[in-house]
Amino acid sequence: KGVVIFASTAGSLVALANAFLTYDYMTLLTYAITIIMGIIFGLLQMAKAEDYWTREFYDYAIRLTEDEMINNTQKENKTIVEPILGQKGEENGVNI
Repeated sequence: KGVVIFASTAGSLVALANAFLTYDYMTLLTYAITIIMGIIFGLLQMAKAEDYWTREFYDYAIRLTEDEMINNTQKENKTIVEPILGQKGEENGVNI
């Protein structure tokens, strides 16, 4: 990945230097617009990826928290209901 980024940056610099040295303003303007649009779209893509992964992390954390709450509730219910079931006059953990 780093080699590709380096090669594309080097190619862009050579093309930009060529546009400066030949005084071809239309080519220079075209390169400048391309570079600016690349930066803008790159920043937008990074923001979108950051939003996606942040949302994924929060969804995962919420799911873990909910699972822990469910497991803790089931454990609490089990520890409360089991001793009661053995008492006289009760069925299914409810006083009659």
